[in-house]
Amino acid sequence: GGLAEEVPSPDGRVLYASVSPISGAEGQIIGRVAVMRDITYLKELDNMKSEFVATVSHDLRSPLTFMRGYTTMISMVGQVTPKQEEFIRKILGGIDQMTALIDDLLDIGKIEAGIGVDMGPCRLQAIVLVAVDSLRARAEAKGLRLDLNVPDDLPPMIGDEVLLRQAVTNLVDNAIKY
Repeated sequence: GGLAEEVPSPDGRVLYASVSPISGAEGQIIGRVAVMRDITYLKELDNMKSEFVATVSHDLRSPLTFMRGYTTMISMVGQVTPKQEEFIRKILGGIDQMTALIDDLLDIGKIEAGIGVDMGPCRLQAIVLVAVDSLRARAEAKGLRLDLNVPDDLPPMIGDEVLLRQAVTNLVDNAIKY
């Protein structure tokens, strides 16, 4: 089989090196071919993207904090009607959604960088069961029934159990919403 790896060079560039065997007519290896590709610009773009996401995420948090603070203070300065109370709940719900989106953006950046990823053996059946069970009530509230059909003999897989459960939960939650 072939081999591929990123190789940092002394001058700061990053090269992507791949080596593959060359087989002869009878299957014997008669040589190897190596390809080196300069991917420095891709690495720089990736770093710029990560910095942009972190900056935007941080910059969005401040106005959301102000919005939450002032929204929660509305009821402190006078009587609030039931309709106004409903509007306040909707505003706070929107702030929560924006905060969750920002957290998701930051999580994507961490995952791409390999930070906080805890790889290990996982049982997919258990992950799916927990994710689906956590959303059953929401599905039933919308008149939907969730049926789970996961084979018992699935082999364990290597992954981050928390991230896999989050991914399955997001998929099922989107299915319920849309």
